[in-house]
Amino acid sequence: MPAILFVYAAVLVAGTVLFGWNLAELNAPQREIQDSLGLNAAQFGLASSVLAIGGLVGSVIATPGMNAFGRKRVLICTALVFGLGGLLKAGAGGAIVLTIGRFLSGTAAGSAAVIVPIYINELAPPNSKGAFGALTQLSINLGILSSQVLGIFLEKNGQWRLILLIGGIIGFAQAVALLFLPESPSSLMASGEIEQARKELIKIRGTPDVEEELAAYQSQPAGKLLFVFPTTGILLLGDTYASRPGKPVGTDNTEPMGEHDPFLEAGARLLYSGDTYTRQPGQTEGMDGTQPTGEGAPLLEAGPTTEPENSKIGLLEFVTKREYRFGFMIVAGVMLAQQLTGINAVVFYGVSILHDLLPNSAKYLNAAISGVNLFVTLGASFLFDRVSHRFLLLASMLMMALCSLVLTMSIFSRFAVLSAIATLLFVSSFSMGLGPLPWMVASRRIEPNGVGAAQSIGLTANWMGTFLVSFAVPVIASTAGMPVVFAIFAVLGFIFYFWGLRYL
Repeated sequence: MPAILFVYAAVLVAGTVLFGWNLAELNAPQREIQDSLGLNAAQFGLASSVLAIGGLVGSVIATPGMNAFGRKRVLICTALVFGLGGLLKAGAGGAIVLTIGRFLSGTAAGSAAVIVPIYINELAPPNSKGAFGALTQLSINLGILSSQVLGIFLEKNGQWRLILLIGGIIGFAQAVALLFLPESPSSLMASGEIEQARKELIKIRGTPDVEEELAAYQSQPAGKLLFVFPTTGILLLGDTYASRPGKPVGTDNTEPMGEHDPFLEAGARLLYSGDTYTRQPGQTEGMDGTQPTGEGAPLLEAGPTTEPENSKIGLLEFVTKREYRFGFMIVAGVMLAQQLTGINAVVFYGVSILHDLLPNSAKYLNAAISGVNLFVTLGASFLFDRVSHRFLLLASMLMMALCSLVLTMSIFSRFAVLSAIATLLFVSSFSMGLGPLPWMVASRRIEPNGVGAAQSIGLTANWMGTFLVSFAVPVIASTAGMPVVFAIFAVLGFIFYFWGLRYL
């Protein structure tokens, strides 16, 4: 394997590092930022949460953008937006400029979250997609952890601006480095530039023997991929189906790329194919024998397909028609459960949660929780093929509700050690169920021709839930206290748990 491929991967994952970086960059220096810029709780909450609105915009425009202009060009633009957002945030003198910078950074983050995993997957050798694909999730967690650690040392005396500036500098540096990366051969093939795709693939693979792989690209129709990031709960949409070399799509040997998911092969099942339905030999699309692939313990059995798979269900049809109403309720319900049980309260405001109880060590504990969560996420991924998804989802909801209840009482009674332990268990419980598994519901519960519409519902619900929680937490905490915040999460957690018992 050419060494240059590792350099390409490092340049690409800078985008997902910045994704995680921007999620957590305001966490540790929150109080200093509010004091320096004179922000009240609502102004800071808006500046923090507007990242989610930008993320929704970026994730929606990324797929048509990269299909029209190529992965490389759109990712260069994304990196430049990261850079501009970082400069605005670092130089902000008030709420307006900080909020605009956060919105731009969110747009870049949403776009990077879509493009980077697809780009890496297309550059990686077929037998090494697992190792390269796992870099995406690891890089997001690394970004979260890095900004948390930096916040420990750059919090006082206006040094918080350096945290925001460093994110911008990384963005500009990535934009320059991307100029030297090859365009995705898959993207070039899709635009009809076959000879250029051959040249780029030869350079990437370090061998002229690339015709078999090129043939696979030629038979690759557009579809969707669902990438899962348990810590942050981000949905990624991209391309899905690829045939075995030499086999055209539509034959019995057609297989979804979910069978070769990077994270699945790496052992960390953090990536899931949205349209993971494959035909058995002799069957045609839409037959009752259509089965989901890639999971040994399905969350819910998919019913028989009654319409041809290429007869896609539109978003409005999926939301309004009676026959899809239950599926809509399930998809929307689990996505709301993922966000409204409060995970982003810790991702965005973990230091503030612990600061009053542990003023000297809150930022250290928060960084440690981020580090531990990385390993919990990877370890929990091995359960997904061995334990019922329904059990894991319900256990996650119940544990998060119980941890929220404990946090309510421990913060109110100022029991610092118990609060720290409950916060760690709260995040760990999310990673073992509500983080990754809601994204699999659409593919398991919805007919294949409705998966795209269901994923769009999930994408929107996820980002809007992130916005609601990240805006509401500082406002409620400043007016009623942090115990009230977690009391609300506890009530919501129990509501979603009993809902799950009934419908999952």
